[in-house]
Parts: sequence; C-alpha cells; structure tokens
Amino acid sequence: LAALRRRRKLILVTAGLIEAVGEEAEAVEAPAAAPRRERLKKVLRNLAAYAMMLVLVGGVAVSARRPGGGLVLGPAGAAGLDALRTVRTSRRMDGIVLAARLHYLETQAPPRDLAALRSRGGGGVPRADAWGRPFSWSEQGGTWRLASAGPDRRPGTPDDLVRTLGF
Repeated sequence: LAALRRRRKLILVTAGLIEAVGEEAEAVEAPAAAPRRERLKKVLRNLAAYAMMLVLVGGVAVSARRPGGGLVLGPAGAAGLDALRTVRTSRRMDGIVLAARLHYLETQAPPRDLAALRSRGGGGVPRADAWGRPFSWSEQGGTWRLASAGPDRRPGTPDDLVRTLGF
C-alpha cells in the first residue's frame, strides 16, 4: 500500500501537478519527467473530451424524450422518433394481446384490467406506451379494447393505436 502511494505521488510530481518535497524531490529526475508529463497531459485531455461527449450525448438522449423532439433533433427528428415509438408501442400492445388471450385460455374469462394480467404471472406486461402514457383497457359490448393515445399523447384522436379483442 505504501508503494502504491509513493507511485501515485511520483506520477503527480512528474506530471507537474504537485511539487516534490524532501525525499521525493531526489527521486524524480528532470529529463524523464518531461515525456511522462506530456503523456499524462494527453490522457487528461482525452478524459476531458470523453466526459464532454458523454454529457452531450446524455443531454440529447434526455431532451429527445421531451415532446418537441429535443435539442439537436428538431421537428424532423421528432417525427422519426415518433415513428420508432409507434413501432415499439405496437409491439408492446401485441404482447399485451397475447397475454390477454393466454389469460382467457387459463381462466375462461377476459382480464378485467391490465393489472389482472400482471398479477397472474405476466409481470412483463408493460404499463405504458413508448411515450410514457398508460395503456387504456376497456370493454364495449363484449369486445375488449386496448388503446394507446399515440404520438400526440391525447386519447380519442386519429393517431391512437388500438387493438380489439373478442373472447
């Protein structure tokens, strides 16, 4: 452990980040310190660049989840994201329909709500669409309806995604 501490001190001294005092000053040779210092500066510059890229990518990812499409994406990017979210929501809905049909086969009764599907071992049944809005599950005249509010996030509009089931 002491050797590791000495090594760290030596690295910091050779990089010029701290000054050597006493015994450490004698251990550091000036000619060998210059290449190491340059190498450490390069590593630190690269780390700073990677950190900035990570912050930028994280900011874009977070802002892309907002209704406007985000910082860099703009309206055209938002339309592309909505298309991807529509596909993702459609797949989630297909999974819910399958789980509902399996529930019906096991119980001979349609699920009264989506929570009933999750409670019967279908813990993987999604609660929300790709826009983060909860799915709607209702019964109308013997036909069951699963709906997502769609890209505009408002129910009852033409862009809603709907699956109907007759048990």
